Amino acid sequence: MSALVAELETPDWLAWQNPSVWVVAITLALVASLETLLSQEALKKLRPQHPAPSPNKEMFAQGIGNLTAGLLGAMPITAVIVRSSVNVSVGAQTKLSILLHGVLLLICGLWFSALLNAIPLASLAAVLLYTGYKLATPRLFVEQIRMGAQQYVPFLATIGGIIVFGMLAGIGIGIATQILCSIYQSHRNALQLTRYDDHYVLRFQQNLTFMHNPKLQGLLAEIPENSVVIVDHDNAEYMDPDVKAVLQDFGDSAGERGIRLSQWPVAVK
Repeated sequence: MSALVAELETPDWLAWQNPSVWVVAITLALVASLETLLSQEALKKLRPQHPAPSPNKEMFAQGIGNLTAGLLGAMPITAVIVRSSVNVSVGAQTKLSILLHGVLLLICGLWFSALLNAIPLASLAAVLLYTGYKLATPRLFVEQIRMGAQQYVPFLATIGGIIVFGMLAGIGIGIATQILCSIYQSHRNALQLTRYDDHYVLRFQQNLTFMHNPKLQGLLAEIPENSVVIVDHDNAEYMDPDVKAVLQDFGDSAGERGIRLSQWPVAVK
């Protein structure tokens, strides 16, 4: 115990002035928080609970633990999927399993550290690989691919990003990919043009921004002369001024082409 106390270090408060400390601290906080939240989401899939565990409570507890660890000169802590999945596989139901795990770690660290250091890294790697396989089986990849590009593209981008750049950058790549896929899907379904003989119904399925202008211009260009255009814009609570400008230009030239407008969302000359 005396050796353990001797290893404890008090914080160097002058380190606040070092920008590198802030970079490392923020990186550790983000990585640890993301790993904990991802582990919690994975556990929800392995064993659903009612009520579901609170992410806020988990983050609060981890924050207190890391603050205490930092004051004592210890390493930061985070939830890991290996320990959590073992608890699920053996049927643990209460917080006692977590407490027991902490006690065992303390005992091993105090009296069996030499034995822990003797464990081959290859054995630890094998445990991680086996746990990863159980959580991400080939069946999961097949299911993601069957769900369509909007699902499997961010999925594969996240995996590739984590493998190449690390967890923090990989998750960021996955989120960015998901946002781009959502924007593309939203952009593709935002406008619909339906023809009924010489009548054309232009439907606005959602709010429109300047990014919808190319598709809107393309649909308006498909409308021939001497037609009737009806606009259904009930689902569009907002239209960007650039969108209104496109509609304004089309409406101003509609009379010259013999096109009659109905429920046109902007005033025309």
